[in-house]
Amino acid sequence: MSKKMFRYFIKLMTLVVALFCSNYLGAQTEKISFEKYGVAEGLPEEYVTPMIQDNQGFIWFGTQNGLVKYVGKRDSGTRGLYRQVYW
Repeated sequence: MSKKMFRYFIKLMTLVVALFCSNYLGAQTEKISFEKYGVAEGLPEEYVTPMIQDNQGFIWFGTQNGLVKYVGKRDSGTRGLYRQVYW
């Protein structure tokens, strides 16, 4: 192997190792959990079009059948949707 080919090989291997390490080190270490809410959990219907969070931290979901407020944590310590529908 010539000196030029050897340098090319070293540069290529360095690039491969750097790309592999950057993917490994940048991987997400936290697990994110999701909760699914539907009609059984208080939504007026399955399809939600607008979603917005207000300045108090409540998340509002809009459907064709009404507006629903999501409360991250209630006084009882449970999470969920208020079953009230706002118009």
